[in-house]
Amino acid sequence: DWQELYFGVSRKIGRFSLGARVKYLMGVSALRSDADHTVMSIYTDPDIYQLTLTTDYAFYSSSIISAIDTAGLGFDFVTGSFGKSPSVDNPGVAFDLGFEARLSDNLSVNAAVLNLGGRITWKKDAQYYISQNAYTYEGADFPGTDLINGTDSLDFEGKLDTLNDIFQFTKQAQQFETTLPVRVVAGATFKLSERWHLGLNASYTDLEGRSSTAVGASLRWLPLRWLSLGAMYGANSRSAANFGFHLAVKPGPVQVYLLSDNLLNAFSLKSSPAVNLKLGAALVF
Repeated sequence: DWQELYFGVSRKIGRFSLGARVKYLMGVSALRSDADHTVMSIYTDPDIYQLTLTTDYAFYSSSIISAIDTAGLGFDFVTGSFGKSPSVDNPGVAFDLGFEARLSDNLSVNAAVLNLGGRITWKKDAQYYISQNAYTYEGADFPGTDLINGTDSLDFEGKLDTLNDIFQFTKQAQQFETTLPVRVVAGATFKLSERWHLGLNASYTDLEGRSSTAVGASLRWLPLRWLSLGAMYGANSRSAANFGFHLAVKPGPVQVYLLSDNLLNAFSLKSSPAVNLKLGAALVF
């Protein structure tokens, strides 16, 4: 995850408005797999039933995983504390472009492309973990003398230790990069009255070949000229129940806003797959 500061400009030409933003990104934490090392497999020989375990798996982490504990059977990830602050040691940049067109006094349409060229370089607490091992289990021996004497040569504890060693990870400090998801959004706003506005929108998100779409509707209320309140509903490929809100205050040329497109997740930050909260200010001339 990351936080961003941006500087934007817009220009109005008749019924059209064009805008652009440059964003300075500050990474908080990241976890990314290595596309060249993604294998963990178990193979059983069809003739002699040998088991072959192979690992060739690696990932990058920044401010999330501090160690991997293999003291017991299996392994446990030792994670850092949540809620860390963004760091200038994890810098990045991205760009937004958008436009709005007023087709009539009551109807306007808009579209934007977000996070163009977005990329973060992770340096703070950046680590690379890799496991590359192989082990073949050929079974166990049952010597006749041991069976007669009431003993055996089955060293189960030793075998478990060996299996555990297969999943050992080595760690080394290494910076890495991640790309931001590119979003294309489009929508329309219909002016129901001077105080009520209805909005419809759709978005498409792409991240390294993985894509998702979402649609939504919003209702905005303007009880005062300097105050705007709104509620929104959205559905996407991960959830059909996303409720959001927005609050905008415009005392003079300064506009301050707070919004979220998934309000329910904001109350369960650790268990939610994604939470979006935005707080910002703008100068309006």
